[in-house]
Amino acid sequence: MPEKRNILLADDEEMVRSVAKAMLNHLDFDVILATDGQEALDIFLLRQNEISLVILDISMPGLDGFECLKHIRRNSDVPALIASGYGMAISEEVMRETNAQGILPKPFTLEILAETIRNILP
Repeated sequence: MPEKRNILLADDEEMVRSVAKAMLNHLDFDVILATDGQEALDIFLLRQNEISLVILDISMPGLDGFECLKHIRRNSDVPALIASGYGMAISEEVMRETNAQGILPKPFTLEILAETIRNILP
């Protein structure tokens, strides 16, 4: 049986966290939830060896997804997705700066989530 992998998911909307967690669990991932970028960064720094993928909402109060990922990049090259309701309006320069592996457009379906993750994780 393949080893279960952990995904750190940060979003300031409880409904998004809840639905995304259910989808990820359905895809056989364990999910570690964070309500904002600072909490995600704190969790990541404590548990980075357990985390296979980070999914960060772009727009959160305090430390947003981009800033959080910039801090994570100081310690790790863990695969990361930026979740955004702004779709593809995120510039390639910002994607290069943060070394994010992709954008997860919000709202997303189970199929889109599964395909996006499959394209990143081995």
